[in-house]
Amino acid sequence: MKKLKSLFLKIKSKTTLSTYQKPLLVTIIKLLIINIIVLIVAAFIALRLDDSGKYFDNNFFEALVTAFKWMISVNSINQYDAKDDLKIMILAVIVIATGMVLFSGIIIATVTTAVKAYIDKKSHAKGKIDVEKHFVILNYNNKVPDIIYNLMCKNYEHNILILSNYSKDFIETELQSVISTYGALHKAKAKLIIKEGSPLLRGNLEDISIDKASSICIMSNDNMSKGDDENITNSDLLSLKILLALGNYNLASNVNIVVETDAEETVDKMEDLALTINNLKNKTIIPVSFNKKIGQIIAQTIINPIMATVYFDLLSYEGDEFHSIEPIDIDEYLKNYNEAIPIIKYNKLFVFTRCEKNAHIKREKPYSTDRLLKTKEEIINEDFTVFVIGNNKKQKFIVENLNLSSSFYKAKFNVLEYDKNETEKLIEDIKNTSGIKKVLILSDDSVSDASYDANVFITLIALQAAFPDRGDLPFITELLDSRNLNSIKDFNIKN
Repeated sequence: MKKLKSLFLKIKSKTTLSTYQKPLLVTIIKLLIINIIVLIVAAFIALRLDDSGKYFDNNFFEALVTAFKWMISVNSINQYDAKDDLKIMILAVIVIATGMVLFSGIIIATVTTAVKAYIDKKSHAKGKIDVEKHFVILNYNNKVPDIIYNLMCKNYEHNILILSNYSKDFIETELQSVISTYGALHKAKAKLIIKEGSPLLRGNLEDISIDKASSICIMSNDNMSKGDDENITNSDLLSLKILLALGNYNLASNVNIVVETDAEETVDKMEDLALTINNLKNKTIIPVSFNKKIGQIIAQTIINPIMATVYFDLLSYEGDEFHSIEPIDIDEYLKNYNEAIPIIKYNKLFVFTRCEKNAHIKREKPYSTDRLLKTKEEIINEDFTVFVIGNNKKQKFIVENLNLSSSFYKAKFNVLEYDKNETEKLIEDIKNTSGIKKVLILSDDSVSDASYDANVFITLIALQAAFPDRGDLPFITELLDSRNLNSIKDFNIKN
């Protein structure tokens, strides 16, 4: 008895494991076994009902074949008489009904499951995606929707593919929020493909045809903790691992790889790493510390508010744009081309013009001159105090650039810093400080995505109550969530 019980438990265990590994196949086999059992039972009952041997000649296999015919063919019961063969007809009807539920159910379930699985696979970009010359974004953060929106505004013609741990529904909702904030897109040429999965897994990278991508953008993961290592944050470590994973592929020769970093120190590590991996040596890899760059931009807009308009025009895909062309010496380009302004030579020559076509329009004849444009030194004679409330990764770069700008503009910028909970102290210091004053409110990037800009609104409400007629006291705010742009307009924000 113990042996039978042990055997039963082993069979049950194997069946359970098989069900988890191949649920559809195991289910079909179970249904087939049930059908066979039904046929065997029906054959035995049919033999008992046919005492005279009129239909089955007392042969079990003939009764089994007849029961199978009942199951697959409804018309097979027409040979029986309702009066003389009522019991056999009832048995046949039961077998037919059972077959319709079980046997036909197998076919319907298999087809339905297969179609559902196929639709789910395609809608969620599961499996191999055969694309080329596409723009790949690895990882996801709050900057991604703006990147996609701007690419589509630019009429980017190639496909945009996102591989991250976020679901398709979440990313589409975030993108839709950005579109509703900035304005609807008109017939965007690029198609957006969203695949959920880890960018570190080789199978996922192969599925998105990473070796055929024309551009790869590795975004930082804002939801990761800072980490225990003082030399690198967890987010930057993840980006380094992804860059190492890309080194396993023979990437396209003209691919551009942009890596977002949290810390400025990681930029050097990225560049050193690129020189040590064979498949990355000749590739254009651009590590960018967004926190530093945005910190510099914020500092400049505090000093000169009109710079906000300049940067918005430069960084948005409206009006003139930056375009890259074959590497030409800047002086040579100015001499022979006149529809674009050369900006910088970095592997390629980047020019500023309305469209890429204009970058290739030549002059009728080469032009040269000795005339030099004289620049006017901008001097800000007025000293002012900047009140910075809030802490995030850009704060130190903002303060650094304000202090550096003091000598350049020949003015003194007194920078006072406050924690996001020190609103009362901030208000008191503003009231007691004379001269020109500006208030910068920074978002908190150490909290969850949904709470990024919460401290900005709380601070604004307190400041608005304290200074209802603030006059020349400008409030400059940073928003990490672009969906809050419309909400903040009611506060009469300077930038």
